[in-house]
Amino acid sequence: NKTRLLGDDLKKEITPGVKVNVVASIFTIYAYEALKKELSSVSELNFVFSSPVFAQKVVAASDKKPKEFIISESFSKTAIYGTSFELKLKNQLAQKSIARECANWIRQKVHFKANISEQNAMGFIAVEKPYDQNSTVAYNPIISGFSSDSLGYSKTNQLFNSISKLKANEGA
Repeated sequence: NKTRLLGDDLKKEITPGVKVNVVASIFTIYAYEALKKELSSVSELNFVFSSPVFAQKVVAASDKKPKEFIISESFSKTAIYGTSFELKLKNQLAQKSIARECANWIRQKVHFKANISEQNAMGFIAVEKPYDQNSTVAYNPIISGFSSDSLGYSKTNQLFNSISKLKANEGA
């Protein structure tokens, strides 16, 4: 992700009508901003948080209250408004407009789910092309989440991050 950027490759693969599936530890508005043009044309995006994000509050059965979920503290500090590597983007003071655009897009096209197991799932991105089953592609592992640094657009402290791209017709 130093010489060839994941984000640039995704821009080529995300075409109108595709379905995108992402499993990652975080989702930031800056990843959305980097791929905004392409993501606006997808049919849907399914996002699964790879680490347990939401913890269910334990409520006694006799209380008859609806289930409550809380967002874990470690997730809430970094997950949506950006990672420490996206500081340059935060300094541009455009979070409000980016967040508004991202929220509108999420309402229309995104489905979020959370991993509830104790183990973290390995991150990946898959672009499904329903009109051409042989051109579906997957990228793995996506280590740092769905953020501008994982796309290659922000600096990161990772020395080496090898991401594999697999096409459906190259299957096992």
